[in-house]
Amino acid sequence: MLVATSSGLGLIGLFTILFGSLFFAASISFIFFSTIRRKRRETQPITLQSLRLPLLTLGILIVVLSALKLDLSFRARFALSKPALQREAVAILAGSTLPTPRQIGLFSASEVEKGAGMVRFILGDAFLDDMGVVYSPKAAPTRIAEDTYSHITGDWWYWHRSW
Repeated sequence: MLVATSSGLGLIGLFTILFGSLFFAASISFIFFSTIRRKRRETQPITLQSLRLPLLTLGILIVVLSALKLDLSFRARFALSKPALQREAVAILAGSTLPTPRQIGLFSASEVEKGAGMVRFILGDAFLDDMGVVYSPKAAPTRIAEDTYSHITGDWWYWHRSW
C-alpha cells in the first residue's frame, strides 16, 4: 500500500487497481471457459496448445498479484532510494532541517519528523492514516499511540500511524 500512496495514487487509485484486477481476472475466466466450450463443440480434445492464451494470462496474473503481495515495487524503490534517505536522516540527526514536501530518492516526503534518536519520513497517507519509513540507528523506534513498525533492513523500519 505504501508504494501506491507515496506516489500520489491515493484511495481512488487503489480502488481502480482493485477493480481493474477483478476485471482482468474475470476476462481470464471468460477466455478460458470460452476456449473449452469451443473445443468441446468442435469435438477436438482440449490440448495444451488450445489453452496457451488462457494459461499465459493466468501466469501473468499470478506474477502481478505475487509482486503486489510481496510489495516488490516498494522494496525496489526503497533499495534505490536508501542512499538518499540515509544521507538526509544522518543530516537531520546531526541537527540540520529539511524543507518539506521534498523529493528524496524515488519518494516524495510530505513531512520529516525527528524523534528520540530516530527520523520519520512520512511518504504517504491513506485517508486519515500516515505511513512511511523510519531511520532508527540505535534501537527499535519508540511506539507512540497507534504507531506500528515492521523491520525492513538494517536501521530502517516501515511505519504506519492509524487514527
